[in-house]
Amino acid sequence: EPNIYLYIENYDGFNDLGRNLTIEKFEDNKLVSKLSSDMLRWNRERKTWEIGDYVIRTIDGDKERLIHGAKTDTVLNITPEEFKSKHNDYETMDHSELVKYIEQQRLRGVDSLEEFELERYRRTAVPFSAFILSVIGASLASRKVRGGIGLHLGLGIGLSFTYIMLQQISKVFAISGATTPFIAMWLPNFLFAIVGFFIYKWAAR
Repeated sequence: EPNIYLYIENYDGFNDLGRNLTIEKFEDNKLVSKLSSDMLRWNRERKTWEIGDYVIRTIDGDKERLIHGAKTDTVLNITPEEFKSKHNDYETMDHSELVKYIEQQRLRGVDSLEEFELERYRRTAVPFSAFILSVIGASLASRKVRGGIGLHLGLGIGLSFTYIMLQQISKVFAISGATTPFIAMWLPNFLFAIVGFFIYKWAAR
C-alpha cells in the first residue's frame, strides 16, 4: 500500500514460512510505526498471516511506544504467490498480466524492471519490424539492377543482420539505464522505416 513498506529476508513457499519480517509505515516522509518479527507464516485454511515473536514500535513526535508479542494474526495485502520470482516467466504472461505485474512492482518500489519493460514494448515493436523489413525486401526484389538476384539477396541479408544487431545493442543500453526500454525497442524500427522509405522511393523510379 502507499507509504507502507514490507521487507522479508527469505520465504519458504513449501512450508509457507518467512523469516525476519519488517513492516514500516510513513506519514509525510516520517516513520510513524515499525513492526519487526522473526517469523511470518501463511495459514492456508484461514487465508491470513501469522506473525510470531514480534515488536511494534510506534513513534509520535518525541514519544515512542513498544509492544511485544509472541504471536498474532494479521491481514497483509499480499499473498504467498507474490513472493515467487517471475523473473523468467515474463514471456509466458499475456499483455494485460505483464502490464499489471509491472505496475505492482513499481508500487512496491522495485526499480530493476527493464527486462519486463523490454518485453512489453517488444510485443508491439516486432510486428512493425516485420512490416518494415517486408517493404524493404519487396522494394529490393522489384528493382532490377546489374548483378542480378545475388546483389539483392546480399543486401537484404546485410540489412536484416544490421537490424538484429542494432536491436541487441539497444537492449544492452536499456538494461544499463542509458536509454528507456521504449526507445530501445522502437529506435531500430524508426531508423529502418527511414531506410525503407528511401529504398522504396529508389525502387519506384
